[in-house]
Amino acid sequence: MLVVTHVPDIQPDNADQGKELVLAQDRILKLQSSVLSLQARNQELEAGLQQLSEDAEALKSANEIANATITGQQQEIDGLKAQIVNLTPAPDAATNEPADTKTTKTTK
Repeated sequence: MLVVTHVPDIQPDNADQGKELVLAQDRILKLQSSVLSLQARNQELEAGLQQLSEDAEALKSANEIANATITGQQQEIDGLKAQIVNLTPAPDAATNEPADTKTTKTTK
């Protein structure tokens, strides 16, 4: 019995397969390195975001305190204005000047 097999003219070279394997492994290592770098960067960004959130809360609190201070000062100003109005004599209707500041005009 005769068995005939076809053998291709060029057989794959193990050296080429070895090169491809080395290149594939190199790409895998680079990808793993990139993943680690991205994970580290992600952690940095999350820490920065947490800090920004804390800063925002501190600013909100400071803003509320400032608004309360402004409101208190505005009330004090309004109270002082009312005192000034009460202490200022009523203006003279004819001259529209306060009664105690009326001056005598002299003519030549």
